[in-house]
Amino acid sequence: MLEGIRTYMMKCLVDKVKMFETTKERVIYSRIKGKIEKGKLVARHCMVRQALELVAECEINDFRYVIDIGRCTCTCGYWDGSGIPCVHAILVCSFIRKDVYTYPGC
Repeated sequence: MLEGIRTYMMKCLVDKVKMFETTKERVIYSRIKGKIEKGKLVARHCMVRQALELVAECEINDFRYVIDIGRCTCTCGYWDGSGIPCVHAILVCSFIRKDVYTYPGC
């Protein structure tokens, strides 16, 4: 039975990937928009230092994170694992005047 569930889930994932590859527009669901909007509120209390054009360092409560917008990575690991920009990435996007909605899921 578990093997059947595993193969069913694999098929569903492949179908979703094919569906997203064929659409021209990027679809951002309301749950993800909500997380990004909450991240914008939290990001007000952070400090950014830009290193390169798309690389910056974000400091929150004496913790420092390096964000690479071009590669969609952050040292906190949230963006890498979920595909949704973390608070640090949202802050850096607004700092360098890029639209954060163009980066989810890279």
